[in-house]
Amino acid sequence: MSISESQLETWSNAPGSTSYQNSYNAVKNALAESQRLQSRGFEVYLQGSYKNSTNIRGDSDVDIVVQLNDVYYFDISQLSSEEQQLYNSQRTPATYTLSEFKSQVVQALQNYFTSSSVRIGSKSIKLSGNQNRVNADIIVASEYRYYTQFNAYSQNYISGIAFFPAGSSINIINYPKVHYDNGVSKNQATDGIFKQFVRIFKNINSKLTEDGNISSNLATSYFIECLIYNIANNSFVGNTNQSCMYNILKCLNENDLNNFETVSGMHWLCRGNQWNPTDARSFINAVTNYWNS
Repeated sequence: MSISESQLETWSNAPGSTSYQNSYNAVKNALAESQRLQSRGFEVYLQGSYKNSTNIRGDSDVDIVVQLNDVYYFDISQLSSEEQQLYNSQRTPATYTLSEFKSQVVQALQNYFTSSSVRIGSKSIKLSGNQNRVNADIIVASEYRYYTQFNAYSQNYISGIAFFPAGSSINIINYPKVHYDNGVSKNQATDGIFKQFVRIFKNINSKLTEDGNISSNLATSYFIECLIYNIANNSFVGNTNQSCMYNILKCLNENDLNNFETVSGMHWLCRGNQWNPTDARSFINAVTNYWNS
């Protein structure tokens, strides 16, 4: 074991910071001052490592969602044919678009900050930080509804977000609120150890990257959190961080990654357009080798 108990303990702790909250508040204030947005129904909230309390020292950007609720995308493929017919008979096409909303959000940010501080990326709006706030990645999205029931008595759906990368007509669908709730439940079920080990694995990833053992894009913060989320709760039980680390690595090396899900439970982690299974296994092997060296 190359990682001492004290090092694991240090890596398990979240660094204190208020600068990410300052970024979030500044974005909310900027949108609140926009006259064009005042008539629109939207919400602003955090997602990612700062929201999920899995941030480590070196996590420089805060992820913010600006979610339009006046317009939503949907999936009714799981409904019966009768339910789909009923849904389509009641659906009213929107006249306002996500593209219009995003343009107004960009304008509001540029008016409040400066044009040079706001840059439009392929997936998000980039807001530069300063001495009081960290850099922010701002996702402008519409609500997304994955319907599980639709009849005269009840309409049930799982709420997510949908947004379009620049130049693409294919939307990206995520479930940040479900992700957050499931992460909290997992953390409670493991007496707070789950998120500690997400931070430990993120710190190991940083160490391996700094040493040149793996590439910087092999394992993102999101993928690491999802990976550790799939570990059975009883594997987190142990008298020391080292015994927990052993249990987690044993589970990662013995289980089929094709059965791993994202924290939201709405996507497979290593299938489709998520994490490449070869990259996921390479990351696990690198962490295992570091532990055994």
